[in-house]
Amino acid sequence: MWVLVFGLAFGVLCSHMAAKRGRSGFAWAILGFLFSLIALVFLLALGDSDEIAKCPKCYGKVDYRAFVCMHCRHQLRAPLNDEPSDHVA
Repeated sequence: MWVLVFGLAFGVLCSHMAAKRGRSGFAWAILGFLFSLIALVFLLALGDSDEIAKCPKCYGKVDYRAFVCMHCRHQLRAPLNDEPSDHVA
């Protein structure tokens, strides 16, 4: 019985930490349930996802492809122009 509770606790902990780091919470919950401490140590060693960037104004985590910060609405980069360019290469 205590093994089940121990596995569930590590599953929830891994899920929460993975979601904060930009990774799949569900997948890490299963890994945390099955492998407990090993999954937690591996998750800590991986660090943040490469798809996460920080806003220079509010330091909130945003997608690296974002044009505007979802927390403070700060413009991160200029939006792409859909109109064709007049420049000939």
